[in-house]
Amino acid sequence: MSLGCRCEGSECVSGECACAALGVRAWYRAGRLPRTFPYHDPPMLFECNQTCACNARTCGNRVISRLQQLGSLGARVAVVRTSRCGWALRALQPLLSGAPAALYCGELLPHTAADARAHDHYMFALDLKQDLLDDGGGGGERGGEVAEQLCVDAAQFGSDSVAPPALSP
Repeated sequence: MSLGCRCEGSECVSGECACAALGVRAWYRAGRLPRTFPYHDPPMLFECNQTCACNARTCGNRVISRLQQLGSLGARVAVVRTSRCGWALRALQPLLSGAPAALYCGELLPHTAADARAHDHYMFALDLKQDLLDDGGGGGERGGEVAEQLCVDAAQFGSDSVAPPALSP
């Protein structure tokens, strides 16, 4: 079953893309979030992926997947330990406003599989998108195969600060 869009070429930014519709609308403009992006209450962003019919090189709704091909970081960063907030990311170069800086990866799990995990894992609830889990969104056990462990990368150090975040989701 294909969950991707059926857009042709680069038309995924037109507002009629099924993937962009999951995330309310296509937010990206030239690979960046617009100044009007609601950082105070960010929506979930759903990008086109390998199940989509659109062109992977020209689709305007594939910003993060292009970053993934280059590695998990969109900017040079250093993992540092702060005196008040523990581990953090520090940019080693100027960051463009609205451009992705790093990927925070993981698995999409049903509640039952998430509840079975040890309590030292960070979980993000997708309660508003239950249909993604119901439609075989992934994670857990698949045909006797245990899913891969969570992807750990430098982006995890930029998410758990008690101070106001320097980077918004």
